Amino acid sequence: MKSFINVFLILAAFAGVAPLLGGCGGGGSANVVTVSVSPPLATVIAGQPQTFTATVNGSTTTTVSAWPCTYSYMPPATPTTPNPKAVTGSCTSGTAISGVTGKIGTWVISTTNGSNVLTYTAPDLADFPNPVPVLTFAATADADKKKTGTATVNLDSGIRVSITPTSATVPVGLTPAQTVVFVPSFLNANASGQQFKLVQPNLASTTTLDQTATPQTPDTCDPNCGTIDNATGVFTAPATLPTDTKPAGSKSIAATSAILVAWNSQDPNHYTLASITLVSSTNNPVTFSSLYPDTIPAGGLLQDVFLNAKNLLNTTLINFVPPTAQSALTPSSGTPLGTTQIFTIPISGAYCTASASGVTPVVACDASLMTRIRLNAAQLNNPEPDPQHPAWIMIPNLPGSPSATPLLVLFISSMPVRHLSPPHRIAFHNHPPTVRSASASMAAISVPRAAMSSSASTVSPQSFKTEPPAPRVLPALANFSAPKTTSSFPIPDSMK
Repeated sequence: MKSFINVFLILAAFAGVAPLLGGCGGGGSANVVTVSVSPPLATVIAGQPQTFTATVNGSTTTTVSAWPCTYSYMPPATPTTPNPKAVTGSCTSGTAISGVTGKIGTWVISTTNGSNVLTYTAPDLADFPNPVPVLTFAATADADKKKTGTATVNLDSGIRVSITPTSATVPVGLTPAQTVVFVPSFLNANASGQQFKLVQPNLASTTTLDQTATPQTPDTCDPNCGTIDNATGVFTAPATLPTDTKPAGSKSIAATSAILVAWNSQDPNHYTLASITLVSSTNNPVTFSSLYPDTIPAGGLLQDVFLNAKNLLNTTLINFVPPTAQSALTPSSGTPLGTTQIFTIPISGAYCTASASGVTPVVACDASLMTRIRLNAAQLNNPEPDPQHPAWIMIPNLPGSPSATPLLVLFISSMPVRHLSPPHRIAFHNHPPTVRSASASMAAISVPRAAMSSSASTVSPQSFKTEPPAPRVLPALANFSAPKTTSSFPIPDSMK
């Protein structure tokens, strides 16, 4: 009984002290020191400043005099280290860090009037780091060194890149090999720093960086999928159509597809992509069978002409030959149309889906259905002097034409018309084909003073006679619509 009374007295004593402890300091718990930073995260452009402000709560000492810096960056993959790990460490204002070219920027700390401000200034482009690290500043409370708030800095060079064209379908198996020029455009960077890489990503790859198309993708498909010239941006098709990806075995991209990555050497974190589709020149030959419209006026400012030609590219060499006798034509005649004068109408996946490798029947999609060219005022300025000297649209060294088929020479012509006299229209009469030695497909455009008359044929040069139509007045620019074809593929509004 005695021991029970002692325990009871002890418990009663503690019960009486508890309210006194709870009331000490005027609260139910001790104050906790916390540190917050505003903003907690910032992207800083090269050469620009950024301020961070720390706020301390839970103490009468509210100053922050230490902002220790740490960094983290991902080194580029190498054949010996295909899956590199992030490199971390501490950093000091105005210095470089190991494994990174350039500098990481500068910063100053101010506690004036309890301001607790860190002002960071990013390095300029000349000293911009590569690889680009992520910096973290830990604002440490003077009241409790274990209490911190963090500010994270993501560096941004300000460089942006775009590319033209963003996609291209390229025939394989031609001699010389087909080429396409890719032109990158850079914001805040010089074009001399352009870089390219051809890749075929593989989502199933055990190499993480091989799963996506980036400048850091370690494996390139060059030369299996073609080659790219860093200095000029010229893509050259491979000699044969690839049957597997490189690295081999990709299940996420076809062997005949590749992605071109373009970036600037000053900043590999900002890049752009272009898609390349390789097609067989045997199954997808370039053809040129006619042109449209059949009447276009001389002296206009602009004139669109549609070529009934398949598998042409925006980069295909198409020449305009001013009024010239057919006998004087050679593959080098005329002047190439500029890339801004050539508009191909590509075939979308909704129109045609190529068959997978090894699947029969084999479906090979053409690269384009039709091509629109835009003649300018200088090209429309000179009417033909007579029917034997029309203007010509010529595709030199037309690839893919079967050797057993005579070369296609298409032309249209009319008698010259003086001043306001009504134009003359051509009635064609076929004669036996005459094959020229020059390997080229040509269509002649007649440019009379009042109007140019056009037609098309699928045979070699034809003779003609003129038939005067009823008098009419032609506008300076011809109104036209695209010719009807057997395809249901719509012409995009941007091409109209």
